[in-house]
Amino acid sequence: MVQASADTNAFQRAAALAAYGILDTPREARFDSITRNLADQTKVPIASIAFIDQHRLWFKSSVGVPFLEIPTETSITATLLNEDKTEVVVTNIDQLAQIKPGSVAADRQGTRSLVMKAIITPDGVTIGAVSIMDTIPREFGETELAAVTAATNAVIELLEIRRVVEKNSDAIEDAHAVSIGYATDFEENIQDVVRSFMQEALENFDWWAAQAWWYHEDGLYPGNWQIAPHTPMGLRPIAQTRFGSVEVVKVRKAYLEPQVVPITELTWMSNQDRLSQLGARHAVVMDIFGAAEPAVRMVFIIPSIRFFDDSTKKFFALSTALLPKVITRERVRSELQYRSAHDALTGLLNRRGLNHLIEESASETTSNRAVMFLDLNNFKSVNDKYGHAVGDELLIHVADELVANTRPTDTIARIGGDEFVVVTSETDLEIGVEVLADRIYKALATPFTLSNGVAWAGAASIGVASWQAGAPFDQALEKADNMMYNAKKATGGVEIEGKNSRTTNAGEAAQGNVIKFMKIAEDEEATPWGYLLTIESQVKNPDIDTLVNDITEAYKAAGISSERFTLWLPKALWFDQDTIVSLVEKLECPLEQAQLSVILNGNGASSDAKTIATNLRVNGQARTVLSGFGSGNKEFELLQSIQPVALAIDPDLANKAALSTEFELSVRAVTAICDALGIKAIAPFGCTPQVTDKLSELGCKLRVIA
Repeated sequence: MVQASADTNAFQRAAALAAYGILDTPREARFDSITRNLADQTKVPIASIAFIDQHRLWFKSSVGVPFLEIPTETSITATLLNEDKTEVVVTNIDQLAQIKPGSVAADRQGTRSLVMKAIITPDGVTIGAVSIMDTIPREFGETELAAVTAATNAVIELLEIRRVVEKNSDAIEDAHAVSIGYATDFEENIQDVVRSFMQEALENFDWWAAQAWWYHEDGLYPGNWQIAPHTPMGLRPIAQTRFGSVEVVKVRKAYLEPQVVPITELTWMSNQDRLSQLGARHAVVMDIFGAAEPAVRMVFIIPSIRFFDDSTKKFFALSTALLPKVITRERVRSELQYRSAHDALTGLLNRRGLNHLIEESASETTSNRAVMFLDLNNFKSVNDKYGHAVGDELLIHVADELVANTRPTDTIARIGGDEFVVVTSETDLEIGVEVLADRIYKALATPFTLSNGVAWAGAASIGVASWQAGAPFDQALEKADNMMYNAKKATGGVEIEGKNSRTTNAGEAAQGNVIKFMKIAEDEEATPWGYLLTIESQVKNPDIDTLVNDITEAYKAAGISSERFTLWLPKALWFDQDTIVSLVEKLECPLEQAQLSVILNGNGASSDAKTIATNLRVNGQARTVLSGFGSGNKEFELLQSIQPVALAIDPDLANKAALSTEFELSVRAVTAICDALGIKAIAPFGCTPQVTDKLSELGCKLRVIA
């Protein structure tokens, strides 16, 4: 019977986790905000949101936890959850008899005390826990317990909204009417609904007055009183005022169902005596909940107890039962708007959110602002070498630094993988913008130690352009982008429009594109499999027609002929499928109808880039050479969707294979995959002769010959 019960619980837990789709998802700013706030409120070094399946405790978000998951048998939290503990306070870890010293992962953190609150679905299934831990034995009081409970409720709210949103994920793409003030919209819509409900209750039940109190964390904030046409003259002065109501810092009692309460017992209301002086004697009070946490408390002043009889109580309870559904619906709508306008990882605006905000400010004619375009130096190497989890950690750090070193009135957006835009508010273009850009650069240049112990000593390339009142934003953004590109060519730093010698006359600088053709063959004498066509542009967003003309001229000058050309495109082109399609179509004639392919690096490629590569193949426009292969980053998924014509081996793997026999097997596996699929294996561009010779020995014959 015990085993059957355990199996049932495991099945229910797996089904609940699957419904939320939460396991193994990337980091999200919404969850990270909960753990950071929880750690700050409780003054602990360790806080986490974790979910448990049959074999592991997996961390969705954490502060002070050096690992992403822990086997259940070595996890204190998993042990407690599997014992059906839902709330645990441990002042000294030695109190846990079932935990042997040295046997759990928490020993690595020096955990000595903890508070754990189970994450329980509305259906009663335990799927994880919110925890705080300290490295010293410690007594936890009501403040810490309330903070953990509030965080747990917030997680459940997020999960419930996520579940509904994921079931209707297509709606995210349809949410074009983005409202950046989504939280304000949500509050206003809910307030309208509650006001309408309270007014109907006053008029239908002959009650006198109503007030909504809005929950925020563990406090209550009062709204204005509403009255009915039949309200006595003595109470009418409170209409559309708070009548001396002040916020409640800590709520000690919840009204889970409608209750009649004497006014004198509403001690949490600071103005109860004044209401009593106006003739109020009894009130009906009820809390309305969302998925897990209360959203609003409604207070109705009634003529007497008899105005809340059994029939009125039932009707009122049925009516209020609809409000949680309305609250959930509005929160889902708010979540859809948030997702369409924000970057999930950092919580900053995304490209769509930035564009919408710019559109809203288009009518401004007096503000002089600046646009900063930031691109991280050496980010790709961190992402490729240590994986996306560490790369995400670095991006979050950069976002935090940008928020900390800009003003609240400035706008920050993450518009690409490691590209950020800052739009300043009213700014002194002569001095202020330079000070602000320099402060951001120095903050990002400060060494930062990642969770894996590696110190990131990279910085950023920052381009700055002025955005004059009434001028198009796109032009300012393009100038800032070009300034950033110039800074990157100079190995980083800040380039400000009109202030740096190497950026002056940037628009008049040579904007031709340097085109090179390099043979892809087994050696100098062999017939080439094709040619690599590289493009080095003086601007980051080259004009397509100019680019086609430059390629045509370079092709004629090279005097070559081939059935296959592989294009190594500038990064910016991968943001727009139409641009790449246009380039491919316009090159068909100049390159004599040769088969075209594009290089896509599987390490860190955006979802948009992967979609573009897939669509090029499906539409018969171009194939793909998938580079960076052999790093183990969802490569079979890419093989299936992109179906490349060749695989270029990951440079790190190639270098390791040349130095150690330990990595030879991985190279042989790549070449075996190529043989099985009937495609080519290519050595990474720029390898030393020693590396390419070793790769050839292992079955990778083709190389790029400059």
